[in-house]
Amino acid sequence: MKKPKTLLTIIIILAYVSPLIVVILFRDKPFFESFFSFAIGFIGMLTVAYFGKLIEIIKSIYKSESDDFEKLNLKLKIIWAVFCVLTSVLILYYSFNYTPNLGYNAFFILFGIFLMIQGNYQSVLPKKMGLQNSMTATYGDTYGDTFYKKSQKLTGKFEFYFGLLVVIIFLILPNTKQVAVGGIFGIFILYYLGSWVIIYKNTQIIAESEAKNKTS
Repeated sequence: MKKPKTLLTIIIILAYVSPLIVVILFRDKPFFESFFSFAIGFIGMLTVAYFGKLIEIIKSIYKSESDDFEKLNLKLKIIWAVFCVLTSVLILYYSFNYTPNLGYNAFFILFGIFLMIQGNYQSVLPKKMGLQNSMTATYGDTYGDTFYKKSQKLTGKFEFYFGLLVVIIFLILPNTKQVAVGGIFGIFILYYLGSWVIIYKNTQIIAESEAKNKTS
């Protein structure tokens, strides 16, 4: 295990837990009373996703992958570590500037921007590797440059344009608690449905490439 990698992983973990630290330190602020009353139905889901990602990062310290795979995973982890730090900054701002009309759209817009960034990276992954998106949907290996490019661009475009759609929608929609509740459900459902469509499409691309390999 390389020490620089371990140190960087620890920094990434600290970045991921920064929103939790902010919540613990400033939980007596009026914003958190409003936030918890709004998010009470999602706390369990968010907690499982949050700590699941932390466990995945910790395991990666001891798990050896191909160089290309590790480089990609590291880039994606850094992207979402920066997202967590900016989320912490946004929470701090809300903590000290809270008003009942402040709303939650800024959090969705921030998420959309970082999903766009991840989508851009997903479309330029190295060849011959397992593909994985931010929701840990794993696809099989692709074969050959043409099929590789098809599947990778499909995944990257989906994440990029989905993130762009989130940004546009939450710039337009009113900044209310009702919109935020609908937004959480909408993003969760549509992203998972879209991910399964992409998995199916990539399976077809892989099957097509395997069939061509057998006949060549």
